Amino acid sequence: MIRLFTARDGSLTAEHDGKLIHSSYSPLKEADKLYTSLGLSAYKNFILLEPGLNYIGMKIRQHAPDSKIITIRLSVDFDDCPDNYSDYSWSPGSDIPVKDFLYGSMKELDLQQLQIVSLPSTASIYRTASDRINQIIVQHIRELHGNITTVSGFNSRLYRNFFKNYLSIDRYLTAETSDSAAFIAGSGPGLSGSLDFLKKNRRRLLLIALPSSIDFLLHHGLTPDFVVTTDPGFYAARHLQNLDDTRLAAPYTANIGNPEAFEKVLTIN
Repeated sequence: MIRLFTARDGSLTAEHDGKLIHSSYSPLKEADKLYTSLGLSAYKNFILLEPGLNYIGMKIRQHAPDSKIITIRLSVDFDDCPDNYSDYSWSPGSDIPVKDFLYGSMKELDLQQLQIVSLPSTASIYRTASDRINQIIVQHIRELHGNITTVSGFNSRLYRNFFKNYLSIDRYLTAETSDSAAFIAGSGPGLSGSLDFLKKNRRRLLLIALPSSIDFLLHHGLTPDFVVTTDPGFYAARHLQNLDDTRLAAPYTANIGNPEAFEKVLTIN
């Protein structure tokens, strides 16, 4: 249970079941010391992991007004406390999972000068939640690094694909809704294990295929309703070469071979 009370310097402070979250003397000075000891002046992007009353966010904003501050709560204990320093904020009481929140708030360029800040007090009090959220953050950062590596490796090809597709695609598809059940086919043992199910229920399903599954599906007489590809590489187009008048979803940067081979194209990000 969180208890808010007045510290000796007159500012608001907090404790959780008798354990102090902020100083009972001066939370402001405590935040100053943390800002200095962590060397936060060297960073411009921050993930604050349960900052309590967010005095550290206030100090970051004072020293670096243009910084990006993402706050992730470890409990709903501080949901009713105002936070005027975070650009994005999430709590376990939110309607979306924390992973989806990170996708919406943190992009590849945010990895530059990024620092994750955790209060020793809240990390100890909410240890289980802290460990779980830290794992999710680390995984998200790995995925962003992977995106950067992919874009770097395919840089010139991405540009070539973009201009070719932009100039060649002239039959566009707009997004629609469907009440049909969807089967998403990717390569692997699960696909061959689902063959009998697919053949039996084909007319009842919206069959969406990833490029690596196309040859298998066509070999067994199963033409996908929709193909989704994002791959800019050479072999991505080879997977698509046996299709005829199939609807395709792809970004302009994907290698789709001959755009005229597709009935229509839904351009995606």
